[in-house]
Amino acid sequence: VTGDTSYIAQTVIDGDSSGSVVTFESGEDANTILTGFTITGGYTPDSGGGIFISNSSSPQLDNLIVTDNYSEKEGGGIYVSGPNCTFINLLIENNVCSGEDIRDDGGGGICSSQSANGLQIINSVVRNNTSLDAVGGGCKLYGDVLLKNVIIEENDARNAAGGIYIGGYG
Repeated sequence: VTGDTSYIAQTVIDGDSSGSVVTFESGEDANTILTGFTITGGYTPDSGGGIFISNSSSPQLDNLIVTDNYSEKEGGGIYVSGPNCTFINLLIENNVCSGEDIRDDGGGGICSSQSANGLQIINSVVRNNTSLDAVGGGCKLYGDVLLKNVIIEENDARNAAGGIYIGGYG
């Protein structure tokens, strides 16, 4: 909880390739805070390899390293469809989204759905993430999103928007 990255790197939650590592799906609110961990080893045939946040939840993620996770659809590192989520001091790196549908899939590092209005990403780094067959290597974002002091670098998407893809309502 101190924000010391050496402690965070040593405090690991490893998903062992058996689904999303952390899931918020029971209406958790802003008083729910996940802080001080490395989230790694997630694999899902759906969305949110590292962290999956459904549309009924709005937790705060703080001082996390989200690395080496994989999803077959959206959000290799983090998938969020909950409103008013806040992400502070995150390092999101080396995550992969295979995403077979260029229109619907993507976001190697982070993917937010249209219902994720009010998402805030603050003082964070999104780097070296990949979207294999879709868009948004680093981020694929929809809705009302605030990015403040965010570094997005060295991400790759085979189709479009290696760094960040921002979509509107269609």
